[in-house]
Amino acid sequence: METVISGVAQTGPVRVNNLAMLEALFNIGANGIEILLIAIGALLLMTALYRRHCSIRSLAAMSASGRVPKDLIRFGSGSGYGKGMLGFSLVILGPYVPLWNKVFWSCVQNVCWFR
Repeated sequence: METVISGVAQTGPVRVNNLAMLEALFNIGANGIEILLIAIGALLLMTALYRRHCSIRSLAAMSASGRVPKDLIRFGSGSGYGKGMLGFSLVILGPYVPLWNKVFWSCVQNVCWFR
């Protein structure tokens, strides 16, 4: 007499499916972080542009008076340039989050020999 058990998942497919579900979860997180970084960066960039000592008003003052104002030269917290550069950097670096997530999961798959 022989007993046959069918329908039992082996460890290989279970491991691959668990990794795929974990990768999907991390992709959702990476896409959310991408949207947040772009939104926060755009907000910082807009607040830096509409600030009292922003570059647009400094350039307007420079063209009106014919000399370079001190706000344009100074890179302090009062000038708004640091906030503007941080916002610009976040907007530029935000779309790279899903890319690095994909690179990470490709490395995990190669280490676990899933390809």
